[in-house]
Amino acid sequence: MEDRNTGSREPQRPSGPPPGEVPQYSYSWLPYVLCGLLALVMAVVITRLNYDYAQAPHRIVKILLGLAFVGFTVLRPKLALHLWILALPLTEWLPVTGISGLNGANLLFVVALLGWLLPWFMSGGPLLPRTRIAFPLLAYIAVLLASAIRPILFPPEGSFYTPSELLLGIWQRIPALAIYFVTVGSVRTEGRTKALLGTFALSAGIAATIAIRQFMVIPEASSRRVGIGMNPNDFGAYVGMCATLLIAFVLSSGAFGRARRVLVWLGAAVASVAVLLPKSRGAYVSFAGGLAAATYLASKKAFIVFLLVVIASPLWAPGFVKERVMETEVESMEASLTGDVTDRLDPSAAVRIEIWGIVLRQVARRPLLGYGFASVPRLTVGEIGTPFSAHSLYFETLGDSGLIGLAALVWLLVACVRSGLDLMRRATTPLSRGLSVGFIAASVVLLLANVFGQRFLHRAIAGSYFLLAGLVDRSRILERRAASAED
Repeated sequence: MEDRNTGSREPQRPSGPPPGEVPQYSYSWLPYVLCGLLALVMAVVITRLNYDYAQAPHRIVKILLGLAFVGFTVLRPKLALHLWILALPLTEWLPVTGISGLNGANLLFVVALLGWLLPWFMSGGPLLPRTRIAFPLLAYIAVLLASAIRPILFPPEGSFYTPSELLLGIWQRIPALAIYFVTVGSVRTEGRTKALLGTFALSAGIAATIAIRQFMVIPEASSRRVGIGMNPNDFGAYVGMCATLLIAFVLSSGAFGRARRVLVWLGAAVASVAVLLPKSRGAYVSFAGGLAAATYLASKKAFIVFLLVVIASPLWAPGFVKERVMETEVESMEASLTGDVTDRLDPSAAVRIEIWGIVLRQVARRPLLGYGFASVPRLTVGEIGTPFSAHSLYFETLGDSGLIGLAALVWLLVACVRSGLDLMRRATTPLSRGLSVGFIAASVVLLLANVFGQRFLHRAIAGSYFLLAGLVDRSRILERRAASAED
């Protein structure tokens, strides 16, 4: 094209992207297409429900409200993780969906998963950063799936569970583990970490307050009931883990502003009290171990105070706590004469030791792969005529998945502790310091609580722990980036 003023010719710009540059595609149209398809599907569904299945109008309205909530949460992915944390200890109180395997907590996990994956799909970029925990966690999930699929393909004689029950049992456990990937993939800033930890303190405080309230109105302190739908031992492990984490932040008070600091203090206080209520000896031991780790790592003065409190526990501990602790051994002259340790233990402890012996004898026949998911009750029937679980995560894993499963579990737990230690070494902020100490202390609680129980895969416990693991690994990434920027 010639310029009339100068007579010069403008260079023609080549069409298309410059050489070597990859064209960028926009997916801004995708939400509109998905919303249109969803509206069409919902119109068909509502028509069928109303005309073909004669569903009441109020039920259709409830379905629409539920779907609207799900859609709103997917479009507000930051909200999904907060709702997940609040729902974990109160799952039994959430509205039911009527769909097998899709309770309130699992539905929130699916929403949180979509809230993480859809923005990633629309924007591109890496799905997950490289972390220490991700691969061991994937390996452990794979072992769990394999332990459930093998009994389906090769049904054992005398199995208690149908294939659908085995798959449902595994599915109920996977979201609590997989929340790690959602957390580490979607939480990008220290501000979001603080917000999620504030919600964590609120959730633990609510659950503990409900239990304290119910304990106060129950006249029989020996009932061991808790008001949030959990087994007493599971509840004790859950609030013990929460209390140790929050106490670590109490000792690192500079991590939060005034409002969140008050929330953390209150959550730590009520959770510490609630640990005593379920009368779980495993919870007492694991909570004490977690507190020892938290105070020792955070402040030597706090550790000395902790030791003094433990030494003085016969003076301040409630009577029902002391009675429960003393039930560990039963006075028996005959037992002391025979020297049989199982006779000196209360029936609960004696049965555990007998079951562990059964598991070891049976696993010796299949040492590598074990007998499949939820197989320990079947093994005990053959020797003592009654189905029992192993009452220990480590023996349960050995019976279900053999040495391979136990190795995967140990690998995962070691990776979690190492991540906490690495964050503590790198920590330059009160938040990173408190999170690292609290996570290590929570790991100690989890390790001890699972010696005499199967607490690891409980939804509230695993869901909380692996959300914290995601926050720890994300904080490690932030600390590394800050150190690189300074260099």
